[in-house]
Amino acid sequence: MARKSQLEARRRLATNARAARERLGWTQERAAEQIGCSVQQLRRVERAAVNTSLDLVAQLASVYRVDVQDLLAPIDKWEPRGVGRPAQGRAGSR
Repeated sequence: MARKSQLEARRRLATNARAARERLGWTQERAAEQIGCSVQQLRRVERAAVNTSLDLVAQLASVYRVDVQDLLAPIDKWEPRGVGRPAQGRAGSR
């Protein structure tokens, strides 16, 4: 299990990378294509579920047009996101 400081770093990266991607108006699919990684890898980064390499952090910063330090900046609150996309109108619900 990750130590508290490692988990905090992952959460900072996840929150700040997701925010940078969303500011560009990009889906995870488009971002992964621009970054040169799989969508699954990007999802793991944005969920703080993986120990991300410095090379990938640098690539994220470059593609998102931010500094590496911005991706690791302190966050107000960790808000975990679920896996996958939210359901869009279930059958039988109105």
